[in-house]
Amino acid sequence: FISKYSSDGTAMLWTCFIGGGDDTNGTETVHSLICDSSDNVYLYGATSSLDFPIQNGYQSSHGGGVTGANFTSNGVHYLNNGTDIYVSKLSANGMSLMGSTYMGGSLNDGVSYNNNPGSYDSLATNYGDQFRGEIMLDQAGNCIVASCTRSNDFPTQNAFQPVNGGKQDGVIFKLSSDLSTLQWSSYYGGSEKDACYSVKVDESDNVIFTGGTCSNDLPGMGAGWQTTYNGGKTDGFVMKLTPDGTTGINGSYIGTTNYDQAYFVEVDRVNQVYLVGQSINGSFPVFNSGFGIPNSSQFVMRLDSNLVNVVNSTVFGNGGAGINISPSAFLVDICGNIYISGWGASLFTNTALSGMPLTVDAFQSTTTSPGFYLLVIERDFTDILYGSYLGGSISGEHVDGGTSRFDRNGIVYQSVCGGCGSNSDFPTSPGAWSDQNLSGNCN
Repeated sequence: FISKYSSDGTAMLWTCFIGGGDDTNGTETVHSLICDSSDNVYLYGATSSLDFPIQNGYQSSHGGGVTGANFTSNGVHYLNNGTDIYVSKLSANGMSLMGSTYMGGSLNDGVSYNNNPGSYDSLATNYGDQFRGEIMLDQAGNCIVASCTRSNDFPTQNAFQPVNGGKQDGVIFKLSSDLSTLQWSSYYGGSEKDACYSVKVDESDNVIFTGGTCSNDLPGMGAGWQTTYNGGKTDGFVMKLTPDGTTGINGSYIGTTNYDQAYFVEVDRVNQVYLVGQSINGSFPVFNSGFGIPNSSQFVMRLDSNLVNVVNSTVFGNGGAGINISPSAFLVDICGNIYISGWGASLFTNTALSGMPLTVDAFQSTTTSPGFYLLVIERDFTDILYGSYLGGSISGEHVDGGTSRFDRNGIVYQSVCGGCGSNSDFPTSPGAWSDQNLSGNCN
């Protein structure tokens, strides 16, 4: 379902469902959404429905897939048909489906998983990692998606990498604004498992995307900051393509000899590239930063526009070797300040999210486990501007996958799973449309 609220959260303006009608065989998840300049809503996700609503779509039929893509711990079962990516466009009032298409091949597309779909390791390390990926719009309103596939026949066109490198690859593609035309589409990956998580465009409409890889033979590393795989279970990566998707401008691995992944990418007004991710054991290199929590296992960095030189980088967390948060939104605002949100610690180990950097004006200085966390770093990495927890006093907040958004003025729009256990303890604002857990479980 998709809901739109008033800007102060006091009124639900509209809600609609989207999905197939076969409840026996079809399941949908929404991984990311964005609005265009007319407030039309674009959404991207995965579906196992053979009758997902299609409207003038580039691909009108489900491409197929293998059964068994069941993520029991997340409450998601794609049932009998395997998964395809879908991309849909809704009118600003929620009443019209303006465009909708499948994107997929004969194996599973749009969900990232290990050999056992229900397991957590390598690329799928955090709860909800299976449902990452991002939808973005370029300056002309064309729709760009970063995701992943196991298909050897994923739709490609004018591709930088026309064939699957092996096992699971990332995919990156651009559709026309009405979703009827595939302008270009490419695999991205090496011989092991790879996935694309986030995508942005710079001032020249070059496409920059990031993700995680287990491959030591990623294409296009060129003369980037790190041209070879660093070791460990995974590395992050960042890649820049020309606007037509045919040519790799440059790329870089992002990592250490331990586990590393890059989850979000942002581009500032002078086309410098920012990344946020995880790097265990606090070994990620720190450059030109006045802020940081040594030995922590989350990183944020800024690369020059060519992806060759690190301008700034730092690590943040509570100084422990373990992962503190799973990033869920990222922004560089119009002043160059850096906004990071996420939740932690692990939903499985129930480790307390304690000792994170906070400011004296924090909305909350304590949290339950797990919980939601917000950090703002001053431009040029000089200091912390804001740090706070946000959550209920009883329930543990978490995110079931996908992306949330900040706007350029630094406001976060965050979807959180809260109120678990039939509680209504998540903080709400005065006059909120709902201040109660209406479902009896998670909101």
